Amino acid sequence: MKILKPINGIGKKNGVYLTQEFGNVWIATQDMVLGGISIKKGDNVYKVAFKMDGHNGEDYAAPHREPAIVVHDGFADFYGDGSKGYGYNARLTWTDISGYTYECVYGHLDKHTEIPREVKAGEVIGWIDNSGFSTDTHLHFGIRKLLNGTVVDYDNGYFGYFNPQPFYKKETSQVVYKELNKPVLYFPVGSVLIPFATDYTSYLEDFADAVVVELPASEFKKFKVANKLKVKL
Repeated sequence: MKILKPINGIGKKNGVYLTQEFGNVWIATQDMVLGGISIKKGDNVYKVAFKMDGHNGEDYAAPHREPAIVVHDGFADFYGDGSKGYGYNARLTWTDISGYTYECVYGHLDKHTEIPREVKAGEVIGWIDNSGFSTDTHLHFGIRKLLNGTVVDYDNGYFGYFNPQPFYKKETSQVVYKELNKPVLYFPVGSVLIPFATDYTSYLEDFADAVVVELPASEFKKFKVANKLKVKL
């Protein structure tokens, strides 16, 4: 089982980065009260307040209303009142050929009006916000699996959630070409370059993972260039 990452441009796009890994422990540096629960200095906050060994997912900092991404083809449903726990959140589920159902949670989203629907990997499932139990705009992403409606390994200290890192697909950067000092971008298909975008700056803003190869005119002429300019992606 392989999945996409739940947000694009991690560590590459301004303001988008991993802030908390799966299993991180939160040790209280002073006596505190959280959700009406008294926690003493030195306590594992997750253990006392949430009955977990540590953080049961990953947190990603992101700008307000940055899109959260569907990590696998499946069915999306939407929950929450915006004030507690994961706040407004989305749940993504799919079942593999072995009969296991995988469930992903996307927490702390902006208020949604979405209806349950079939979704495809790479689509937008929601918009990142600061709803629920959250101190700043971020996405909480968690994944666990079920068999016949029962969470597998529920007593693992994380209510069945597990580290998603080993299951992410490897990121591959799209290579595009442009002639030096010219604005048009080209998508390579063998030895042919197909023009598809005329605004170099906007393209880089939208596709942070792209590798742009700038060729001097002498090298650029070695390629065959398609005549038709395609619609900007």
